[in-house]
Amino acid sequence: METRKFDPVLNVWNITNESEKRRVVQQFLQKHGEYYTKRDFIRFLRKKYRGPISSSTPVSKNGRQGH
Repeated sequence: METRKFDPVLNVWNITNESEKRRVVQQFLQKHGEYYTKRDFIRFLRKKYRGPISSSTPVSKNGRQGH
């Protein structure tokens, strides 16, 4: 498993507060049960945090969202 591609999601996870972590872990366990790997959990986090782009992201003159 290449670690670098998971760095962004792990960075988000590391700054997430404890109550949010507990909520996310509960969601994960409901879906995967007790038998899972670290890779399963990271994939779950990647899907969870790969949501729509924030509305606070600036939009350029041509209508595209900037980064």
